[in-house]
Amino acid sequence: MSTSVFLARLIGPVMLVIGLAVFANQRAFRELAEEFLASRALIFLSGLLIMPVGLAIVLTHNIWGRGRDA
Repeated sequence: MSTSVFLARLIGPVMLVIGLAVFANQRAFRELAEEFLASRALIFLSGLLIMPVGLAIVLTHNIWGRGRDA
């Protein structure tokens, strides 16, 4: 299985569930976002967690080119 397909199968369903949850509970997620943005510590900690995940995606899926075989 190619890395692109693996990442799509991993990230796609997670984003779908999150999107449906936000759509179904808009008020609760708006309040959650306001509380989150009020806390500088939470923003910093989430950045510490998200940065290695993003870096891992870039390192394993380092394809810079046009076309299928690039």
